[in-house]
Amino acid sequence: MADKRLSLEAYEAILRLIGSGVLPKDAKLDEAKLGEIFGMSRTPIREAIGRIESEKIAKRKGRLLVVSEQTSHEVGEIFFALRMLEPKCARAAAYTRSHSAGLHYRKHIEFDETGTNPLGAFSELRQAYVGLLMAACPNTVMAKTIQVMRNRLLVLAPLYAPSDLHSELGAMLQAIASGNAEAGARTCLTVIQAEEALLLKAMKDRDV
Repeated sequence: MADKRLSLEAYEAILRLIGSGVLPKDAKLDEAKLGEIFGMSRTPIREAIGRIESEKIAKRKGRLLVVSEQTSHEVGEIFFALRMLEPKCARAAAYTRSHSAGLHYRKHIEFDETGTNPLGAFSELRQAYVGLLMAACPNTVMAKTIQVMRNRLLVLAPLYAPSDLHSELGAMLQAIASGNAEAGARTCLTVIQAEEALLLKAMKDRDV
């Protein structure tokens, strides 16, 4: 049990480094170096890296394992899957009038009123959004699929200003917290479409 816990901790820690841009595209996933950073032995690091490779977040480049970036075509495929799955989870969350949605919606309102630490506040809100939908998923297979799809987008997260999605996320959280299932699903779809457009534009602008 302890080994599985450490492996999960290592996995989540590596994903955070990827999502924050500390480990960008083509960064080497070195067992020894990561073990030193996290204060762990190589075994949980190796297991975490193996999981990351199996989820196509990393790839082999010769003898090295490096962080991989999805192509624009692959990003489109990922968002196609998310459009099919996440609105169903948003609808399910609204049926239960998710308490978490209410709490995070209030944080959203506070963000609008204070404007303090916008990037940090929004990052927390976006993370809560994904966690909320996964928790409300009708089945574990759907939740796992969403998690893997979202993780494959992490390396691209630093490319665009996430605060551009703040109003869309707030509308979705408000709909879920009020128990409006149809509005929850509809606004969730709006979030996904807006995020896809922002991300594809950012990739295009970067590659010009």
